[in-house]
Amino acid sequence: MVDEVTLDQTAKLEENVDFELIVPTDQEGVIHDHWHVRLLTGDYPETVIEFGTVKVADDGQTLNYNFEVVSSPDPDLKAENMDLQQHAANVLISVLDRAVANMEKK
Repeated sequence: MVDEVTLDQTAKLEENVDFELIVPTDQEGVIHDHWHVRLLTGDYPETVIEFGTVKVADDGQTLNYNFEVVSSPDPDLKAENMDLQQHAANVLISVLDRAVANMEKK
């Protein structure tokens, strides 16, 4: 699990500007279960991360999630990096906000 991070409400990230969602496939074209996210802006351009399980904690106020670094131009970058965790949290919130907005339109 990711260490606790504080969400930066001013860091509104935009899909296809700050990050892009990628459907990962293997060499045979088989789609994998978890989407990849390529970071396009900020301190980690061209870094690709994969979110694992995302769930609401028992308190109903906290999101628990994990992620891994799939690839990065920085060979030393790890998911344990607190700044990367903060950036990943901001990406996750942006994705969830967009999903909720799309659901409300229906």
